[in-house]
Amino acid sequence: KKQVETIKNLPSDVWGGIYCGFFYVTDKKVMMVEATKKGDLKKAILNKEVDIGASSTLLFSIDAIKEIGLFDESFERHQDWEYLIRFFRKYKLFSLRDPLVKVYGPNMPNGKKAARVKEKYLSEFKKDIYEFGDETAREIIAKHWLEVAAAFAKEVKVRECIFYLKKSIIYRILPLKEYLNILILINKTLIKKIFFIINAFY
Repeated sequence: KKQVETIKNLPSDVWGGIYCGFFYVTDKKVMMVEATKKGDLKKAILNKEVDIGASSTLLFSIDAIKEIGLFDESFERHQDWEYLIRFFRKYKLFSLRDPLVKVYGPNMPNGKKAARVKEKYLSEFKKDIYEFGDETAREIIAKHWLEVAAAFAKEVKVRECIFYLKKSIIYRILPLKEYLNILILINKTLIKKIFFIINAFY
């Protein structure tokens, strides 16, 4: 209701949509994520600098939907990002800071699917990615390939993880904490498997 009331009072030829903050709920904790950014967020979406809550927070105007169209169903994942990139070619996105919805997670695909999805995503929007210059484009691509490495790390598929880790580094070396996350994922999965094996014997 707040989103509808807010977008009604905005210039429709500029602000074609609105999103809000959300509560991110996992089996271990609940985290509040505020929607602090607004405007043309295409770079922020591509570079994973803004979290929109997996499209659960998004509301678009009828005019924007008529002009942009619907989701591209050929995308197995990232349908929301794909839609938003097309959206930002025409409109800006407003925001309500307050968390108004709950988003449940995490929802990470297996490594093979993640690699396939990223290949399509990065290829489809290559022009949009390089619109922000070579340095930013390399950072964007590095982050996405690192995400694939993380998906394989969660499965403890070390060879595939290293392959995509190298692929990421070719484009840009990211902050150390990004790589530590991969080690944490591998360790967590290994510990779970060890406990599972031990319990099987008792």
